[in-house]
Amino acid sequence: MDDRAEAVRLFRAGVSMRAIARRLGVGRSPVRAALDEAGVLVSEQPTSEAVSEPGGQDAGLEAVS
Repeated sequence: MDDRAEAVRLFRAGVSMRAIARRLGVGRSPVRAALDEAGVLVSEQPTSEAVSEPGGQDAGLEAVS
């Protein structure tokens, strides 16, 4: 079984990405990429509410004294 298939199998069995990475001897990024590629992991997209307004994240906030 190749590492990608093993990563998917482990993730479906409830093993965390960090633990999978440790077990396979790779970083978390390749594990995340393999799970995303297999369609197991849904990448989070920012919602319109989560996107910051122009002017930075403090725009519109009053100064606290």
